[in-house]
Amino acid sequence: MDKVEVNGPRADPLFELAKRSFPGDVTWNFDGAFVFGADGAPLGRFSLRSADLSYASSLVRKAVATAR
Repeated sequence: MDKVEVNGPRADPLFELAKRSFPGDVTWNFDGAFVFGADGAPLGRFSLRSADLSYASSLVRKAVATAR
């Protein structure tokens, strides 16, 4: 993935889609971790700086389940 804008009027469409489901600006390079299902729908968002690992792993399980 190329470097893109993630906030503001020039934000990349992928981040616009993700932030419509899980609002709020991405405040740091690695702060906005979004998980998408196999169907392309956003499933969740979490911060890598204060990641709740059980929440993150539940999102990954949901993503895998949508791929089946």
